[in-house]
Amino acid sequence: MAIRTSIQPGQLLRIGFIGVLSFGLGLWGLYDYAVKIPRAEALVAEHAGLVATKDALEAKQLSGTLTADETTTLEDTRRSLAERFIEAPVPPAAFDRAVQLWVYVVLCGLVGTPWAVWMYVSLKKRQFELTDDGMLVTPEGSCRLSDVRDIDMSRWMDKSIAVVTLADGTTSLLDDYKYKNLHLIVGAVASAKYPEQWTADARKVVPPAADAGPESGASSVPSTEPTEKA
Repeated sequence: MAIRTSIQPGQLLRIGFIGVLSFGLGLWGLYDYAVKIPRAEALVAEHAGLVATKDALEAKQLSGTLTADETTTLEDTRRSLAERFIEAPVPPAAFDRAVQLWVYVVLCGLVGTPWAVWMYVSLKKRQFELTDDGMLVTPEGSCRLSDVRDIDMSRWMDKSIAVVTLADGTTSLLDDYKYKNLHLIVGAVASAKYPEQWTADARKVVPPAADAGPESGASSVPSTEPTEKA
């Protein structure tokens, strides 16, 4: 039966989470940069303009030199301040636009999102297969299972990583953390090359336990039956 790999579900979830999160943060940063921050700056400028107009007219009013139009303007200004501003708006921090642009729009949106797509495409392109007729197929090349030169299993138990050397000397990295069913291909290669060390499902061969007791036979306990007299 042929063995084919696919991307591990955990890898798909991780890449999908990174992609969606990066895209969402990029959109959020773009909205803040292009809409929210300019709107807040315009509100601060409007409030400052109204306050400046009010202060100037009130100062002129103290000298009793306001015209009818200026009096109307002063009343309208006071009304606008009372209706539109419960309190003075806080201006955005000086670095807000730079943070939204470079951290969220560029780093998350323009770098993080394409990176997640690239990771998915890269994993999708790297497929491994062991065909029914014993052909080992890797992204780096193919050869018959019987012609595989070697497989390095030194990192398998700790990292789930093996390196197979094909018939032409090309090496291919096999990472079971990223690919589902890859352990079956690793086990097929390892058990073929080192049957005394590895099983077909890429587990270490457990040596049989040594006999702990004496061999079965006559009892070593002295007999308690009386000895016949001659």
